[in-house]
Amino acid sequence: MYDALFEEASRYAKRQEDVTTTELQRKLAIGFFRASRLQFQLKAAGVVKSE
Repeated sequence: MYDALFEEASRYAKRQEDVTTTELQRKLAIGFFRASRLQFQLKAAGVVKSE
């Protein structure tokens, strides 16, 4: 089950080369833990590359 903001985060991440937790926090006006969870989901879905 993905976060309700997954689609918006996905669109944002696709426009960037890489997306950080802080960028997600600022762009989506969310807390650190939610942004971290979204970033994990984006990596798991292959939207952003894992390091």
